[in-house]
Amino acid sequence: MSGLLQDLRYALRQLLKSPGFTVVAVITLALGIGANTAVFSVVDQVLLHPLPYPDSNRIVKVSQTFEGISTDDASSANYLDWVSQNQVFAEMAASHGWQGSLSTGDRPERVKGTMATPSFFPLFGVNPILGRGLEASDAQPGNDHVVVLGYGLWQRYFAADRTIVGRNIRLNGEQYAVVGVMPPNFSPDEYGELWLPSPWGVPTHPLAPDKDPRQFRDRNYLDVWARLKPGVTMPQARAELDTIGLRLEKQYPDSNEKVGVSFLSLHEYVVGDIRPVLLVLLAAVVVVLLISCANVANLLLARATARTREISIRTTLGTSRRRLLRQLLTESVLLALLGGVLGLLLAVVAVPSLVALSPPDIRQFTQIGINREVLAFSFLASVVCGIAFGLIPALQASRSNPNEFLKEG
Repeated sequence: MSGLLQDLRYALRQLLKSPGFTVVAVITLALGIGANTAVFSVVDQVLLHPLPYPDSNRIVKVSQTFEGISTDDASSANYLDWVSQNQVFAEMAASHGWQGSLSTGDRPERVKGTMATPSFFPLFGVNPILGRGLEASDAQPGNDHVVVLGYGLWQRYFAADRTIVGRNIRLNGEQYAVVGVMPPNFSPDEYGELWLPSPWGVPTHPLAPDKDPRQFRDRNYLDVWARLKPGVTMPQARAELDTIGLRLEKQYPDSNEKVGVSFLSLHEYVVGDIRPVLLVLLAAVVVVLLISCANVANLLLARATARTREISIRTTLGTSRRRLLRQLLTESVLLALLGGVLGLLLAVVAVPSLVALSPPDIRQFTQIGINREVLAFSFLASVVCGIAFGLIPALQASRSNPNEFLKEG
């Protein structure tokens, strides 16, 4: 331990003796390590952690298939049959994107919301921060003019007014009573500015909003969500819905011929399209870090040439090659750690901007930031980089022949 402390003190003195070199090297490494840390913080939460819903690994997206190819949606009549005939789901819900005009006084605004069944919020296990969610009584004719606001719309349009619950707003020229406000970043799909029920209990068809949607079996437009019962596996649930699908195909051959059912975990549904983009972005910043290491390695090679006198004298006085290697690698690792600390500070500033520029699917990951895993990644990246760019200059410097220097002297 005393030898390591001695190496660290000596390395720090050497870096302070060359402030220009130290500043350039630290900034170069900070840019590479900071970019990697910022991107890894997003990759860590999005790809390596579950979604921010209770037991999110048990939530699935259920869709119809035609000739084995998923349509990514379902008809309302088939959805109702799945609900009534399955024994594997604790909860099922249906939703569909809804767009309309919101106005209070002379401030109209176009909003993107979701028409959903009352089981929608309980399925995801998320409670409103104000008021309540949708209830079964809301999905009745005459009781359906209620709305739950998304957090962003509540903040932007209503200035985060905590007395909004119970007040009326105008949607498409009709009065709706606000019954609740959802927490930040709750948006399983892209239509997350508000939620409202259907008077028929199932979201209406966008091309036939005044017709009872429960009769539509050959019009696929619903997003269907389900939560597996405890102890039920995905294969078991798939087998049961396959059985239900075959039953419906025999019962309704005109609309359900060659129609099956597909499953997709909620995590895969949310991040499936994002994963390749994040991996490509991570690969790009790794390349940036490698370029930074190469540049710092060149700086160390040039610096090693300037330190030939010092290294030759130390070798002449009996310092072993192993001791020289350890000292030079200690300097490079210390340099990388300084770059890592500065890079971490840059990542703290960059992560919020990176999330703000991300697709809406990423913004629901509320825990994106600098956590223990990201700190460990940053430290490991710094140490590995310090060894990577310092090893070749250290080997070259330790091989110098002191006799040539002594002859010149």
